Amino acid sequence: MEAHKVFSTPVLQTKPCSFTQEELKIVKEEKNNLMDNFGKNFSTRDTYVLKKLPNMYAFCNATLQHYVKDILKVNPKIDFYITQSWINYNPKESFHHAHFHPNSLLSGVLAIQNDSNIPLMLDRPHATKIFDNLLAIYDYSELNEFNSPKISFNLPTGSLILFPSKIFHDVPKNDTSEDRITLAFNTFIRGDIGGPEDFLGKLHI
Repeated sequence: MEAHKVFSTPVLQTKPCSFTQEELKIVKEEKNNLMDNFGKNFSTRDTYVLKKLPNMYAFCNATLQHYVKDILKVNPKIDFYITQSWINYNPKESFHHAHFHPNSLLSGVLAIQNDSNIPLMLDRPHATKIFDNLLAIYDYSELNEFNSPKISFNLPTGSLILFPSKIFHDVPKNDTSEDRITLAFNTFIRGDIGGPEDFLGKLHI
């Protein structure tokens, strides 16, 4: 017998990349202008920080284009682009609460400093839970990709992960003395969507 995966949600993760000393200097300087978040973590007030980091932008954008054009096979005439981008700093004892990103289609998280490999946790969307609200984790003999309520992704320094923005995600508490530093970004689309002009769902963005 064979178990098929149907209506899968693609989550794309890259191999680690490297950063220049100039990029790391900018990341360090951004720490001087932060806002507090729930969970005792901090984010940059600059929400377009990738404009200062052209190499990181190129890497993130190339990964985004691969995701939508090569994996999802979106029409090349529809342009996916990065909107907001910011840096998160997770010092010791801080965490990220479960949340999703509104007004975005795909979101990315690039690990700039995460040698302790604190993971990113993705929650299974409620609509894809195998028995809806029946059966808890205690009711399975073991957890796997079909029944788990959460999926954990290691995010080593230099690795980028890309996933649909509607998915709730969180980061567990940092129990180490080293800051976990990540760059996050959102995306949107522009162009003509919906097919022919006489299709009732036709839209120009």
